[in-house]
Amino acid sequence: MEHDPAHFSTAFYPAEGAPEPLRTAFYLNPLTYLVDIIRAGIFGDVTQFVIFEMAILAVIATILFIVATKLLTKLDF
Repeated sequence: MEHDPAHFSTAFYPAEGAPEPLRTAFYLNPLTYLVDIIRAGIFGDVTQFVIFEMAILAVIATILFIVATKLLTKLDF
């Protein structure tokens, strides 16, 4: 049975109080960081951890952009 990656994020369940294997799965999913940032923006609760999550998303986006650029330059059109 295949699992949807959204099931392993804090979109529906908070990370606080979750068992350790589930909490680890939450923080391996970039959707968790996005949901936390949006939630912090809506409720005005921006903390150092939220800023750290923003940095993680920026690093992931940069790495994926570089990989995509490298792969696109190897394609023959």
